[in-house]
Amino acid sequence: MWVIFLLSAAAFGLVALLILFIGHKIYIRMQRQKEVFDVEKEAYEKIKKEIQEETE
Repeated sequence: MWVIFLLSAAAFGLVALLILFIGHKIYIRMQRQKEVFDVEKEAYEKIKKEIQEETE
């Protein structure tokens, strides 16, 4: 009886670790995309400002 309990607890723990691992990978990917978006936004604003200064 204890063996079944220990095996099921171990399986549950492994599944939980797998879910945490996948969630962490997704979170990291979202953070990287956000950083890229922020850099692109800053570059766009800088270019837009330079163009406005040239036209004035």
